[in-house]
Amino acid sequence: MIKVLIRLNFFYENEDEIDHFVLMVKNGTSFDDVEDELLKAHKYLCEDNDTDLYRRFGRTPLTLIEYVCKKNGWKYYDLEYDIDLNFD
Repeated sequence: MIKVLIRLNFFYENEDEIDHFVLMVKNGTSFDDVEDELLKAHKYLCEDNDTDLYRRFGRTPLTLIEYVCKKNGWKYYDLEYDIDLNFD
């Protein structure tokens, strides 16, 4: 498995939602493959379809990443920082 660090930024209904994930993909999967899959899946989930996932679970990065992982046999983890500082 290959580790890919993902940052997804959703802007929807005047709200910004950003999330970070560690995505584990199959060997031989390129960063371009991951990006293409995320873009295609987001476009699909935005359309009327049988899954209706964005309506049921929210149009969020988590909904997208869970859908893509289930579809492709990938795994994801929340990105946790060793150090997280906020300065004013």
